[in-house]
Amino acid sequence: MNAKTNSNLAIYALLVLRSVIYGSTYLFTGRLLQSMDVLDLLSLRFLLGSLLFILFVAFGVLKVNFRGKDLRLLAVASLFEPVLSFVFETLGVAGTNSMTAGLLSAFSPAVVIVLETIILRERTTHLQKLMVLVSITGVLLISVVGSTGSGTNTPGGILAMMLCMLTSGLFLICSRHSSQNFTAVEITFFTTLMGGGIFNTVNVGRHLVKGDIANYFTPLKEPSVLLGLLFLGGMASLVGAMINNFGLAKLQASRVVALNGISPVTSVVLGVLINHESFHWYHAVGGILVLIGATGINRLAQKR
Repeated sequence: MNAKTNSNLAIYALLVLRSVIYGSTYLFTGRLLQSMDVLDLLSLRFLLGSLLFILFVAFGVLKVNFRGKDLRLLAVASLFEPVLSFVFETLGVAGTNSMTAGLLSAFSPAVVIVLETIILRERTTHLQKLMVLVSITGVLLISVVGSTGSGTNTPGGILAMMLCMLTSGLFLICSRHSSQNFTAVEITFFTTLMGGGIFNTVNVGRHLVKGDIANYFTPLKEPSVLLGLLFLGGMASLVGAMINNFGLAKLQASRVVALNGISPVTSVVLGVLINHESFHWYHAVGGILVLIGATGINRLAQKR
């Protein structure tokens, strides 16, 4: 086994860890939303993530250097994600039923393939596209087959979910292009602070208008809420996002996003183990298809 193969295996292992972290966020987010609203959650999540990042940089644990670098592309990337993608996702989930949301989200890899072909001129083979289709089928099984479909679909909700996929895909493209001039740490640092700044500016204004700004940090007094926000702000917004940006610097965006299907598999496993939810045949089959698709597209890329 040569050095390049070992390096690729390490990257894939990190991306799998990222997908496990992202899959775990569903559990934490669901529980936190029982005691706080979405904007408070996003604001405090990215505020804590930003503060942790600043501490790591201040104490020399992480290194960033933006001197003399053009930050415009990073600013655009930050606008796509976390700002727009998180807003559209929230509006989309609120305006569609779970079946429709799962159906639309499953096609994210296909959107990324189109974007990277048009913008980055990076192409995938027909067999790789087939593997992406296999992975999409797995996600559809997990997200849609077991859904009750309860709730109402609105045109605005469907549009928001589609825009969420588009903005998330555009972020991946921007991050990969930015990796030519910035490290994964620098990309993550900039986007995290931008997200924290924008979300908290809007949320502070909202609380000032409501007249309850004194309660801004009240949720942090609850230990379980603080723990959940630290996981989302530290593990997801910092560690997970950094791994994601590192992977995009080394691999095609389509290869990185192909491993995203592990996230819903993780959420199913955690739901069974922690929330004692039911495990069905379509979870098992969907998980196997996701792993086949994710492995296939990356193995085929290595043979090109």
